[in-house]
Amino acid sequence: AIEYKELLQARNVKWLKLEQSNPDTLEVSFPPDEPLEHKIYKRSKGDFECDSSGLKFSITGSVYSFEDSSIVGSTIMTVTGLPINLGGAFMSAERAFRPMQDGSLSMEVTDSGWGIVLLIPIHGKHNAFVRWQRYQPPPPTNASSASP
Repeated sequence: AIEYKELLQARNVKWLKLEQSNPDTLEVSFPPDEPLEHKIYKRSKGDFECDSSGLKFSITGSVYSFEDSSIVGSTIMTVTGLPINLGGAFMSAERAFRPMQDGSLSMEVTDSGWGIVLLIPIHGKHNAFVRWQRYQPPPPTNASSASP
């Protein structure tokens, strides 16, 4: 889970470092000039899954829950929304990260929803992909090698 304010800040980060020091721990580090804190996720707590196919984060909740809503706000919306729509719906979001042969990182986004609205069963699914190139720091400049 990530706070909405942090999510907005994270969208502007130019690079980050993912490190898995042991099979149960995933650490995410951001550049020192970013206001985001170092994150530690634990597989044993259900924070992520990881196998030979890649790294996966997933979350499921009420369709009335939003990134910028508090738990209390989401609960109120869920409880009041169910009778209005004569049913309920749930959403699932999954992000699967996989390393590519060229060193880049691919993320598969899968969002799906299911439930009953106005007594009609519904189900929908959306897939998309994002790809990031491996960060290559610029070569150091050497002032002594410059020509006069």
